[in-house]
Amino acid sequence: MHEMAIAKRLVAEAVERLEGEGGRTADVEIVLGSAAGLSAEAVRQHFELAARGTPAEGVTLRFTLEPSRYWCFDCMLEFSSRVRGGGACPRCGGSVLSLDREELAYVRPAGAGVR
Repeated sequence: MHEMAIAKRLVAEAVERLEGEGGRTADVEIVLGSAAGLSAEAVRQHFELAARGTPAEGVTLRFTLEPSRYWCFDCMLEFSSRVRGGGACPRCGGSVLSLDREELAYVRPAGAGVR
């Protein structure tokens, strides 16, 4: 279960954040990279299971989808996209390769804002 492994890591990050803030907060922001192929709903379900019995149990999850970077095999264009898998190259329609880690998913630290 790839999603459960990611969820366990996200719960650990959330617990670390909550402890660093001196207690519980109402919500936790999870950032998903578009290359990851993870749905917010699947991550939410696995997070809730993994968070049982931890300080992260019952927090409200907010999700942000970050664009991922891609490179075109045909015209060598490097571009960003929020489309899962990058789609086709916007310049030539060619095949693309993700330049980002496929499993990009993390808890955004409080006050980090949007990148």
